[in-house]
Amino acid sequence: MNCKEIIELLPEFIEKSPGKDLPDEVEKHLSRCNACKDELKKLLHIEGLLSQVREEKVPAKVDFAFRIMLENEKNTNNLSFTNRINQKHISLSILTKVAAGILLLISGGFVGYFIHPVENTSIEVSSLKQEMVEMKNLVILSLIKQESPSERIKAVSYIKEISKPDPELIEMLFSTLNSDRNVNVRLAAAQALSKYKDNREIAKGIVKSLETQTEPLVQIMLINLAVETRGDDVTPELNKLLNRSDLMDEVKSFAQKGIKTLSI
Repeated sequence: MNCKEIIELLPEFIEKSPGKDLPDEVEKHLSRCNACKDELKKLLHIEGLLSQVREEKVPAKVDFAFRIMLENEKNTNNLSFTNRINQKHISLSILTKVAAGILLLISGGFVGYFIHPVENTSIEVSSLKQEMVEMKNLVILSLIKQESPSERIKAVSYIKEISKPDPELIEMLFSTLNSDRNVNVRLAAAQALSKYKDNREIAKGIVKSLETQTEPLVQIMLINLAVETRGDDVTPELNKLLNRSDLMDEVKSFAQKGIKTLSI
């Protein structure tokens, strides 16, 4: 077997079980080929990173139907490591470079500390933080472009973990909310934006998004978020929504309740 064939089998080698024994030839090849052995180490490190991704809890007030749809997406995302790599949901080379880059940055930071313990430490730490932010943004931007809705939801959840995301990521959330072809991804984007609804500009964007939405679940979630912002623009937007001929009765009910709440 050549290196290409061996590398294709490495993901299976990682999750090796009694029912999937690999030929001795693979292990012999790894024992004498440093390139393939390095590739195995990279995959093991990436698997470690993937296993640390924590599962997002769905807030209690999210509509029950949304819970069901989200569960469906979670089921499609429950793939083995082999399938995640083979289906190429995210570029292996990008993940490898990011993981390697983070290790280099960390080691570089410590080296810098010992070489220049006083004068350069603050500058180096600040630079290190900025580089790591840029790397995380790179992973997010790569995930949001993936074909799999579950990967795009994962990108949105990463943004939600950032306390102060940069404007580019906020713009990406609104773009996802307004134009993603999958309703579950749009719902996830709306939920992520809810974390920053106290920001007036973001709150205005949430309210404005009601004009473009046609899916009832997304409309209901945005109505609830818009009402929570209690902005002056919410009631006029809800009245405009009520005038739409294609609006479902359930959505109308939420809009009417929202207007009533804002009037109290």
